[in-house]
Amino acid sequence: GTPRDFVRFGAVASCSIARQVDFVARDVWRGLYARRWGAFADCLRFQGCEEWRRLYRETLLGRLECTLEVFDREKKLGFAMAAMAARVQ
Repeated sequence: GTPRDFVRFGAVASCSIARQVDFVARDVWRGLYARRWGAFADCLRFQGCEEWRRLYRETLLGRLECTLEVFDREKKLGFAMAAMAARVQ
């Protein structure tokens, strides 16, 4: 083949490899995120988020908020429990 054919092949192959690596990397970042911030990961997964590397960074820097269900228990006799929504950072 010609150099042009070789360059074309390289461009096509590198795009295909990049897509496969991106797919695997997204899964790895999702796993890392879930391991560190399980409740946040559930919330973001429910919202359909997919940019796990960016979300990891934003959470680590304290820039990401999620609305989570927070439980409060009465510390006295009766043990009443209440659940409420809270914006957590």
